[in-house]
Amino acid sequence: MRALALFAGLALVGAVLITLVSFTSAPTPAPAADPPRRETLQERLRRLPGDHRGWAELATRHIDQARLTGDPSAYTKAEGALATAAKIAPKDDAVLTGQAALAAARHEFARAAELAESAIDANPYAAAAYGVLADARTQLGDLRAAQQAVDAMMALRPGVAAFTRASYAAELRGDVETARTYLDYAHEDAWLPADRAYARYYQGELALHEGDLETAARHYADALNTYPAHIPARAGQAKVAALDGRLSEALSLYDQVVQRLPLPPSTSSSRARPASKPASPPTGPSWKPSASSTRRPECATT
Repeated sequence: MRALALFAGLALVGAVLITLVSFTSAPTPAPAADPPRRETLQERLRRLPGDHRGWAELATRHIDQARLTGDPSAYTKAEGALATAAKIAPKDDAVLTGQAALAAARHEFARAAELAESAIDANPYAAAAYGVLADARTQLGDLRAAQQAVDAMMALRPGVAAFTRASYAAELRGDVETARTYLDYAHEDAWLPADRAYARYYQGELALHEGDLETAARHYADALNTYPAHIPARAGQAKVAALDGRLSEALSLYDQVVQRLPLPPSTSSSRARPASKPASPPTGPSWKPSASSTRRPECATT
C-alpha cells in the first residue's frame, strides 16, 4: 500500500513538472515563410492585356530607359506599348501623356505640347502631363508658359520630376542658387538609383557651367557609382577632362559614350537648348559651357 502511494506521488510530481515545462519552454518557431513575390508590370499586362494605363506606364519606363542609357531601341518599344494603349483608350490622360513624352524625346515639341494639353484637358490633375508640357514649351521658346506648367506640376506632385524641371526653369532665368536648391531637393527625394544619378548628373552640369571642374567631376562620378549605365554622366566626365586639358582621357571617355550614344549629348539624353537659342556655342580657350548650350528639359517623366 505504501509502495502504491509512493508511486502515485511520483507520478503526480512528474505530471506537474511536465506541465511547468510546457508553459515555460519557448515554443518551436514556425518555418519562415517566403515573402510574397510582387508581380512585375510585364506579368500584369500578360494577365490583364486590356490595362491601358499599364501599357502607358510600360512606355514611360522605356522612354526613361532611353533617356538614361542612350538606347534608341527603347523608343521603339515605347511606341509599341503606346500603340496598344491607344487602341484600348485613345483619350485617356495617361496614354496621351505617354505619347507626348515620346514626341518630346524625339524632339517633336509642337506635337508634344499638343498631346500634353489634350491630356490636361482630359484630366486637369495629370501632373506628368504638365511636366511634358513644360519640356515642350521650353524647347519652343515659350518660357512663360513653361514656367506656368512647372508651377502646376509642383502644386500637384512635388518630387524628382517636378524639382528637376523647376531647377532648369530657374537656371534659364539666371538664378543658379535656386536651380541648385531644387536639384538638392530632387536628390534628397529620389530613392531609385536612376533618379538619384539623374539629379547628381545635373548638379555636375551646374558646377561645370560655373567653371568648378572639381565639383562637377565629383558629381559625375557619384552619378556613375549610383547608376553605372548613366551615359550622360560619362559624357560629363569627358567634358571635364577636355576643359582640364586632359585630351587623351577626354577622347577615351567620349569613345565610350559614342559606342552607346551616337548622337551628341546636346541632342539626345541631356538638356538641349531651347529653340530660340543659337544652334552652336562659340569655341576657343576662354569658352566654358553655358546652361543653354548643353542642357535640355528631358526630365524624369513622372
